[in-house]
Amino acid sequence: MMKKNIALVLAAVCLGGAFIGTAFAESPPSGSYQSSCGNITWNGTNLSAQCFTDMHDAPMYMTTMIINTNYQTLQNAQPWNGHGNLLAAGITPGGTWYTSCYGSVYDVALHLLHSSCKGPDGIPYPAAIQASASDNVENINGTLVKE
Repeated sequence: MMKKNIALVLAAVCLGGAFIGTAFAESPPSGSYQSSCGNITWNGTNLSAQCFTDMHDAPMYMTTMIINTNYQTLQNAQPWNGHGNLLAAGITPGGTWYTSCYGSVYDVALHLLHSSCKGPDGIPYPAAIQASASDNVENINGTLVKE
């Protein structure tokens, strides 16, 4: 009976610790994006925000993310909002892509960039490319390509 009670107490402590860790998660990494983005969330590996873009007929906020990274890496990179995209030096691909694309999701672990990019008709098209932080990427007619 004593062993069973000890096991129950240990389980409660472990579960309680998990809930406390979740309830008091660290705040999002700092960066200038916080002045033009809202609904910012950080879960320990993924940074998500709704960031302002003026690339539409009517300015709006777009959901954008940098996923599969860590706090210190993002904190050091000081993320910013580039036309409705979360960007971070040394983390997200460089180049001019973000000037005509928005609502990006960049997976740091897979080096995979997804975004909506304007085509020649001005309509946004879904686009994706495998690119690392050392790559320069551009939007050509709604398609992401390495420069």
